[in-house]
Amino acid sequence: MTTAKGRVLHVVWEYPPVIYGGLARHAEALTRAQADAGWDVHVLTAAEDVTQPERRVPGGTTHRRGITVHRARRRRPRTGWDDLLTAAGELEDALLATGTALMDGVSVVHAHDWIGARAAAVLARRAGVPLVVTVHATEWGRHAGRIGPTDREAGDPASTETALVHALERQAVVAAAAVIVCSNAMRDEVVAVLDADPARVHVVPNAVDADAWRCGRASVREARRYWLTGATVGGARPDVGENPRAAGRPGAPTGTEDGPLIVAAGRLEWEKGFSTLIRAMPSLRKQFPGLRVVLAGRGGYAGRLCELAADLGVLDSLVMPGWLAGRDLAALYAASDAVVVPSRYEPSGLVAREAQAAGATVVTTDVGGLADAVVPGRTGERVKVGDVHGLHDTLAQLVRDPVRAHGLADAGRVAVQSLTWPDVAARTLALYPS
Repeated sequence: MTTAKGRVLHVVWEYPPVIYGGLARHAEALTRAQADAGWDVHVLTAAEDVTQPERRVPGGTTHRRGITVHRARRRRPRTGWDDLLTAAGELEDALLATGTALMDGVSVVHAHDWIGARAAAVLARRAGVPLVVTVHATEWGRHAGRIGPTDREAGDPASTETALVHALERQAVVAAAAVIVCSNAMRDEVVAVLDADPARVHVVPNAVDADAWRCGRASVREARRYWLTGATVGGARPDVGENPRAAGRPGAPTGTEDGPLIVAAGRLEWEKGFSTLIRAMPSLRKQFPGLRVVLAGRGGYAGRLCELAADLGVLDSLVMPGWLAGRDLAALYAASDAVVVPSRYEPSGLVAREAQAAGATVVTTDVGGLADAVVPGRTGERVKVGDVHGLHDTLAQLVRDPVRAHGLADAGRVAVQSLTWPDVAARTLALYPS
């Protein structure tokens, strides 16, 4: 039954338990907070994991914590996601077919990024309700401003794909009654790059459920011991899934507990800048022979990162366990000497905020939403994009001065509690046109 406050239909291509990056975590937290605020919340999403096609994801409708989730499945034969635009088009058709039967009583359709945005726009137009679009990232930003093929790349399908995705993003923004972004930098980007009307673009920062990222001392001690001595080094373990123990052989130590333990996490893609951290590893290990770097996540760049570590002779100090469940990731953050977010492009800075909530000392670059998440010298440290030497020097100083590092961590943990998901939900709901 529709509540007095209205019904919202979120259209988002990834939603837990399917998690690829920050988009799914944002959508889950926002929808929970909206449901808690008294809204009738529905989610229209994919019945598949686009990053792990072999994983079975049930279709149909489920109800949990006041949220109704509808999973749409593409018709067979299904195009592989290496052909992104064709596969996305098939998913759009499935979302539209499933969503058509859901529109009775819907007050607003809320789309997240370009995959699904066309289906959301059609559904909103047919039902005569407003469309709201959250732009979590842009193709322009992910590719450092390189949109479409250069003369040298003419005919390259991958480069042509970026231009087509860029066009779809612009269409989504134009169709929206309101556009939401998560940082001031993203607001500037969406206005300049996607030609959005500045009056319709609103900044609503991401929040963090601080309680969900707290760990007991025993869990932190166990995590530090495990990741420094029990986890198998040598790069990626793509079959790990959600179990960090699958990444190593407990009881067969591969390192020492001296550390330091440096951590990074996220989608393993070029724009996340993890190669900067790996390039800093040789000089760090010269100073700290017990160095262990844990790089958690999944993505198409994992193999390149392993090759780089091997070329630099530091593969035996690197652990890449795949995606970690929230409780394991929180303990890993808390056990670290520093969490590094070396992004070349970072609209939100959610990883930095989650690490702060876990009690970690955070070192980020100075791009996008990271500028909002970290105040240098107060709640963490920042370095320039791609600055290998600057990252090395900053990490070395923090390892040598744990009192200062802990002070930054404590300040970051306090700062991240200033914005909650109920706050974000309230600000988002206020932007829904009546």
